[in-house]
Amino acid sequence: MTRLLSAVLLGAAANALAADVPSSGLDHFEKKIRPLLAERCYQCHSDRAATVFGELRLDSATAIERGGRSGPVVVPGNPESSRLILAVRHESGLTAMPPDGKLSAAQIDDLAEWVRVGAPWPQRELDELAATAQQPRGTVGHWAWQPLGETDLPSVGDAQWPRGDIDRFILAKQEESGLSPVGTADRHTLLRRLALDLTGLPPSPEQVRRLETEPWPSFLEAAVDGYLASPAFGERWGRHWLDLAGYADTLGLGRRIPSPHAWRYRDYVIDSFNRDKPYDSFVREQVAGDVLEFESDAQRREQIVATGFLAIGPWALVDQDKLQLQMDIVDNQLDTLGRAILGVTVGCARCHDHKFDPLPQRDYYALAGIFRSTRTLEARMSGVFSDVHRVRLPETAQELRERADALERWREDYTAALSEQRSAEALVSELAAAVEAAAGDEDSADDAAELKRRLAEARRAANSSKTEARRILYYAKPAPPMALALADEPEPQNAHISLGGNPHNLGSEVPRGFLSLIPLPAAAKIANRRLIGIGFQKSSGRLELARWLTEPANPLTARVIANRVWHHLFGRGIVGSVDNFGLLGERPSHPELLDYLALRLQRLDWSVKALIREIVLSRTYGLSADHDQRAAARDPENLLLWRSNVRRLEAETIRDAVLAVSSSLDYRSGGPSLPLGSRGSLVMGQPPALARTMELSDSIRFRRTVYLPTLRKSQLSEVDLLNLFDFPDPNTLKGSRDVTTVPTQALYLMNSPFLIKQSKAAARALLSQDAASEEERVREFVLRALGRPASSEDVAHAVSFLRDTEADLGRDEAWARYCHAVFASNEFLFRG
Repeated sequence: MTRLLSAVLLGAAANALAADVPSSGLDHFEKKIRPLLAERCYQCHSDRAATVFGELRLDSATAIERGGRSGPVVVPGNPESSRLILAVRHESGLTAMPPDGKLSAAQIDDLAEWVRVGAPWPQRELDELAATAQQPRGTVGHWAWQPLGETDLPSVGDAQWPRGDIDRFILAKQEESGLSPVGTADRHTLLRRLALDLTGLPPSPEQVRRLETEPWPSFLEAAVDGYLASPAFGERWGRHWLDLAGYADTLGLGRRIPSPHAWRYRDYVIDSFNRDKPYDSFVREQVAGDVLEFESDAQRREQIVATGFLAIGPWALVDQDKLQLQMDIVDNQLDTLGRAILGVTVGCARCHDHKFDPLPQRDYYALAGIFRSTRTLEARMSGVFSDVHRVRLPETAQELRERADALERWREDYTAALSEQRSAEALVSELAAAVEAAAGDEDSADDAAELKRRLAEARRAANSSKTEARRILYYAKPAPPMALALADEPEPQNAHISLGGNPHNLGSEVPRGFLSLIPLPAAAKIANRRLIGIGFQKSSGRLELARWLTEPANPLTARVIANRVWHHLFGRGIVGSVDNFGLLGERPSHPELLDYLALRLQRLDWSVKALIREIVLSRTYGLSADHDQRAAARDPENLLLWRSNVRRLEAETIRDAVLAVSSSLDYRSGGPSLPLGSRGSLVMGQPPALARTMELSDSIRFRRTVYLPTLRKSQLSEVDLLNLFDFPDPNTLKGSRDVTTVPTQALYLMNSPFLIKQSKAAARALLSQDAASEEERVREFVLRALGRPASSEDVAHAVSFLRDTEADLGRDEAWARYCHAVFASNEFLFRG
């Protein structure tokens, strides 16, 4: 118990593992900074300028480091001290730059962010990488572009250690480096590891108790199969995919406009993982589900919803330059598609040929033509405002009857709510008039004070009734099932190269097509028309793209998802840069194993569950996290996996685990996340914009975090745990989450109303066991929270703590503080 209570609250997060090093910012440079410098600065500050003003060039890392006549203009890591940033902000008396007009606020923020992360310049990184790899820049011989390779299983010295093929690949690499794996994790640690990795929830006390009595090998396999079959599996692994999809329950980059239909895509993803939908089908449906063949209305409905993958995104819904908006959306879709499915930074070829990978600008616009011929947004209000394209989904006869009945009930509810609102507002008007009439009568001072008090109450009641009427109007009205989805435009069009990325400055037309770095002779060509039923329909090319992506001969799709599975199970992918397999990405630590896993996935009919099962039953996955000084000296990053990596739980896993242990978790699945219970203001006839201060509705407050509303930029203040523990911004694709360790995390763990309430709930549940002794309650809680039996030391220290605290604060509070201490301990917050 010392290890629990010594970490009481304050040290819980502060003593956590060191934060991951932030990303280099090279993608940010290529997408935002290089195009900006080229468009607004190079005319006067590059080697192509007729006269280099101030002897300052901004077209290479060396030139920026050297600076101009007045010295360096960039202080890496410190934008506030960088004269470049001050100049573009028009601050500190420096010459305002650029001279032809101030940059936009977004462009200035982009420059400042680039400087803040160290002003990375890819040329330097690329030269270092090319020298290390001893291969020319942009080479087609790069490992990631090669076909999947069959490899003989490696021979190993310790033939008794491997449990399967995966272990042979791992052990062979270790033996090459003179290393050997540490021992196997104890059974309780491994069961908790499996439960958290596969379901995002701790093991149940019943499972932990069975662990003590059942034969281990059969128990382990049964536990794995049970977790894979649990609905919690899809909720856990579906969330991994949503990190890639930019999913949110709000629209727009400014005001958080609620999107009542987005949840259907979230549920589609969760359901796909739970049903073990073959990954190639999963990809095809998300890219082109609306144009795939179907056998039933239910299948058609599901496939339409799937296209939310590229329809739900961080779109600017208010933009008068519709051409720029369209191409920005296309760019985001290509970036998401490229990095999430192929591990290729396609977006870096928007303004020029890719600087590092063999991806010419023509390839970018070959793909861009496909999505330029795809409808994502629709114009509203004379074309100034936009909304995501919505598709009415097929309904059964039974669903139509149920909706008609519900609509009648809604009319009655809305009429009653409006009547209540009008009555409340009439009372406010009446009382306001009475207050005004009594204002000048000194003899009625007491009456006037009472009238003011009643007026304040009436106004609150009127506001509440107005909010309820608006809630019924905007959220409760039964509507046909709708989905945010893609659709082909009536007239498909090829894209023209946008010179410098400017869609108003066009170059040559590029036929729609695919990436040339992966030539697939058997790939279907894009036709302007395709046969649908007994007629022809014009085609954007998404159907052919979906098939090209999932061709077995395409090496990237299987490699990337196999690497993502490995990353989520081990904390690091075989390729560490899970979203970038290009030349600037990391090289695989075990290339033969990666190809083995990719081919294995294909031969398992693209079953992600089957691949996960094979991995978690390996000896490698079951290693302990014990330290080995000799191995750590040779392989300090544990790239060779001689031990298990200790990892902090993700934000939603922390919250879900706390709710599960306190017996507060609502296990219901699916359905809308909106509305929220709070006030809002009408915006252009739309539902109220969502604010961080809005409250979760009672119907979802204790459900798993994946079912809570996901907002763009930052999450609801009621779930600040997500903001503090590195929940990703839905506006950016994030295949590998950041892991930070900051003091505010420890302060949150000490003072969070959520943790305090759940600690009290856990204490009430324990104290309701009337027949139990204090020692038995401690053992029960340790079993529930930490997945292991309590040691005698745990029990002794806990009972001592409870006795001392009860003397000052009472029994209920003593138990609540004990539970709080366990929730805030490193043993609870980390997965061993």
